[in-house]
Amino acid sequence: MVDVKLVNALTTVMMVLAAILIVASEFLWRFLLRRGKGALSSRVTAAYIARLGLREGAGLLSMTVAYLATLNGVLRAYPAYWANLVPFVLFLGFLATHWPSAERLISEVREALGPAPRSFLKIALVE
Repeated sequence: MVDVKLVNALTTVMMVLAAILIVASEFLWRFLLRRGKGALSSRVTAAYIARLGLREGAGLLSMTVAYLATLNGVLRAYPAYWANLVPFVLFLGFLATHWPSAERLISEVREALGPAPRSFLKIALVE
């Protein structure tokens, strides 16, 4: 049985964890690109998957808490708990704006690594 106090506690924990995961995903993205081992293409792949995984974790956690809030009518009685879906919406927005096309990846890698010749990035990403 899910009550309002449980949903409130889960919402608080989920929002804090989601904020930590989203911020950590950006730090991990840059760390893996700059200090990872191996070819640039494998570092980009690993960094992108890690960043996406952390953000997906925040989104799935928010969906779980929102689902629990629907049990026994908590979400219907207290519509403010729709805010639980914010990390999931942020994840979908991230996917929409960062879908890994070649141009987007090159620009994101360039931004994370600093200035580098475009030809180097094209060669390194194609490896």
